[in-house]
Amino acid sequence: MKVGKISYLNTAPFFYRWENRDIPFEEGVPRELAGRARAGSIVAAALPVVECWALEDKFVPLGNWGIAVRKECKSVLVLSKRPFPELDGMELAVTEDSSTSVRLCEVLIRTKYRHSVHLRRGFRDEDEARLVIGDEALQLGYKRDLKMWPFLTDLAQEWWEWKGLPFVFARWVVQKDLSVLSIAKIFSQIKRSLRLGMRSYPEIAEKNATLLGVPDVYLIEYLKSFTYELGAEEMESIDLFKNLVAKLEKIPAVV
Repeated sequence: MKVGKISYLNTAPFFYRWENRDIPFEEGVPRELAGRARAGSIVAAALPVVECWALEDKFVPLGNWGIAVRKECKSVLVLSKRPFPELDGMELAVTEDSSTSVRLCEVLIRTKYRHSVHLRRGFRDEDEARLVIGDEALQLGYKRDLKMWPFLTDLAQEWWEWKGLPFVFARWVVQKDLSVLSIAKIFSQIKRSLRLGMRSYPEIAEKNATLLGVPDVYLIEYLKSFTYELGAEEMESIDLFKNLVAKLEKIPAVV
């Protein structure tokens, strides 16, 4: 009975002092963990919301937990040689790791700005724009050593300015057919770890500061910006985002 753990700093509070040896977890990037959930090798995880929709036949929400942010996120960024609202007709290289962030980028470009941009998986030296996420984006955003990329756009901030709602990147889900006892054990461990983790941002930040090359003070503020227990606004935002994705005339292939 394995649980998936997204290998980014912003998920650390969910796994702080994870002590239940009967519930091991395995790490991976968001799209990778969604694939493992689909294959049945993990029974619960905080998965990208668009992957949760695709897995509704096998998984259900676990509690009201997720990963959401109001205003800027600092770790879902578009780096570009032109301002984000002026990317019409360009090719935008997107990370291999994400699914929700890619769809958010698409919704913002196609629906908010009424532009057309070709999305391509993987980065090349000649890229004019890139979508980066997670700890890599956090490091780039802090260092701001972006000579190749004069424009940096935080997609959660774009969503906030457009819709006035927090954006939800991931939600905890669990296999439908898992036993009630197993679900209760996972629920209890997450609840305990998150409660302790949200009280321990300084310790989490200090542990990761050297690894990421980012000061712990900056990381503490980063962690504080996230909402891990989803409320009414977060649920409204999920529904709105789902409807916007569904209304796109056609989801372009990401090759």
